[in-house]
Amino acid sequence: MNVPRATRIPRPAAIGLLIAALLAAAIACGDGNGGVAMPPAATEPPAPPSARPLTAAERAAIADFVQRQPAIAAERESLRQDFDDWQAGLTACRPVAARDALRDFAANFAAVTAQARHLPRGARPRELADRLIQAAELEEAALRQLRDRWQPGSIALFEAVAAERAASARARNDVQDLMRELRKEYAEGPTPEEIAAMREFADAFRPIEKDWADFHAAYAALQMEQGRLDLPAVLAGYNALIGQAGAIAAALESLTPPEVAEDLAQELRGASAAEMAALGRVVDLLNELAAAAAAPPPPPPTPAPPPSPDVTPPPSADGGVVIPPSADGGVVIPPPPDGGVVIPPPPTAAPPPDPRPLLEALDAAVKSAQSALAAAGQSIRETVDDESAENLADVDRFATAYHDLTAQWDAFHAEYGQWRQTDGGCDRAEAITALDGFTRRAADLSRQTRQLPQSGYLRPIQALLSDAAAREETALQILRQTWRPFAAAPFQAAAQARTAADAQRRQAAAALQQLQRRP
Repeated sequence: MNVPRATRIPRPAAIGLLIAALLAAAIACGDGNGGVAMPPAATEPPAPPSARPLTAAERAAIADFVQRQPAIAAERESLRQDFDDWQAGLTACRPVAARDALRDFAANFAAVTAQARHLPRGARPRELADRLIQAAELEEAALRQLRDRWQPGSIALFEAVAAERAASARARNDVQDLMRELRKEYAEGPTPEEIAAMREFADAFRPIEKDWADFHAAYAALQMEQGRLDLPAVLAGYNALIGQAGAIAAALESLTPPEVAEDLAQELRGASAAEMAALGRVVDLLNELAAAAAAPPPPPPTPAPPPSPDVTPPPSADGGVVIPPSADGGVVIPPPPDGGVVIPPPPTAAPPPDPRPLLEALDAAVKSAQSALAAAGQSIRETVDDESAENLADVDRFATAYHDLTAQWDAFHAEYGQWRQTDGGCDRAEAITALDGFTRRAADLSRQTRQLPQSGYLRPIQALLSDAAAREETALQILRQTWRPFAAAPFQAAAQARTAADAQRRQAAAALQQLQRRP
């Protein structure tokens, strides 16, 4: 009998097969009269000795052995049929099922990305839309990688998808926070009534704004020309400016600003008053300088007559010379030794005031007023041209589309998360429980096989059958320990063990048939 190389036969079983083969050869070589064939020539291997006839006890053991085979075979076939049916029902646990599901997930999320690309793109929400589009594209790319490169037992690609899913969740939260800030900003903008009131104020302020700009232009022109003008001309220029400034201040006071422009009008009035005050101080100083320039100069001092040469001043108490007073009560300075006439110095006049500090203060006040005027114009334009209502409408439209997008996004995550949590519908606990049952049934079959008669010629046959049963039992135990959802290799190993066990059983059946044919 030829034994396949892939089949492992225990040593006792191999010995038994050798004995069975020798018995079969002896039976086959007998002559038609039941005699034993002659041994071959000296060059041929010697023929095995003829086997003795079976005893009654041995025949009874063989009969019992044969009688118990159908029950064991039936139970084995029942176990196999139940196992095959169970395995056939594991459609959700097969690798092809996982690949189909991953392909569907990648296709379904592409619809989420497409919806993100169609978000409203107003002036302010455009940045928010870009963030969501980028997050969706990265998550979709990770799902495509999972679809294209997944292998049973691989978790790295699932972890990459989880990382992009967490990043997209952060991006969505950031967008939601920014939407909330934009809504608050636009909700605090001017109302349509305030815009209308500011527009009326702007119409009333426009002539004042023009006069004020003309005043600043005239001031700048005077600044450039005053170095070439005499004092009366400069004074006339500043007097004209103060007239313009007074008209502007009066016009500002006559305005009745609405509530939305009250602070603005107050700032303008303050800037005008500071400008007017600085200009008034400059004009006062110029008037003082002009009056001083128009006054007649003081008469020159009259020289005192020289004292008589015969008159000698009496000595002072300390031995000095006492200078007698002059006729007008002054002090007469004696002539110098050379006999000349001494003219006393004229009285010292106070220096004229320096106008530079006042001019610098006026220049600072004018610049401050110009800044206030520019800020007022900007504020008026921002209020009149305010787009808070339009921007708020843009944010509302974006928010509606955002909630639709995130609802689809969340639905995808829920479906994908459920698939991951349940291994795509492959019930891990149910499978382990079923494999436990199959393993117990295989162990019972092994026990029944080991209890078969194994005396004499039956020993190698029983050993062969016991090894086949143990092989299948061990394969089921290994399958129980190594099985994972979507893994096909453990089932393939179990199928190979079954094939090898069947080969051993065929060998045992052939040996048993030969044994039954013995005399």
